[in-house]
Amino acid sequence: MADILEGFYKHDLGDNEWFLLKIPTPQGLVEHEARFINSPMENYKPLGAGRWSYQANVEIKERQSISEELMVSQALYPLTVNAFTASVTNSMNKYLEN
Repeated sequence: MADILEGFYKHDLGDNEWFLLKIPTPQGLVEHEARFINSPMENYKPLGAGRWSYQANVEIKERQSISEELMVSQALYPLTVNAFTASVTNSMNKYLEN
C-alpha cells in the first residue's frame, strides 16, 4: 500500500491539488475534499515486514456534518418536530390559562 500512496502523491497530485479522502467523523468514515499541507514523503518510517508509517497534515475544504433537519429530528427523538411544536403550544396555552 505504501507504493500506492507514494505513486499517487508523485504522479496524480500537483502542488496543493485537492483529492477525495475518507475522514473519520461522528457519522463514520465520510469522504471529504482534502489536500496535503505538507508532503507525506517528509515524515515516513519503516515499521518492519513491508509496513510503513506516513504522517502529513491535510486541509479539508468543508467538514461534512448532518443536515439541520436530521440534527433537529435526532435532538427531539422520539418526538417529531410537529409533536414537539404541539407539545410546546399546549404547554404555553395551559400556562396562559392559569
